Amino acid sequence: MIEIRVRWSRAQFEDVGLPVTGGMWIPDNPVNRELAERMVRAGDEVYGEGTHWLEEREA
Repeated sequence: MIEIRVRWSRAQFEDVGLPVTGGMWIPDNPVNRELAERMVRAGDEVYGEGTHWLEEREA
């Protein structure tokens, strides 16, 4: 099964110097993928191109 998540980075860093990013793994299906792609587009519009992206993994 493939899982997807939305990741982002806005040049903010934790105390130990790691970038602040986020995202929860969810099953990849047409509805989840469409919602995730919309989130990526919206995030890029607000925070700049390339600040949000979609990741995939085999679960």
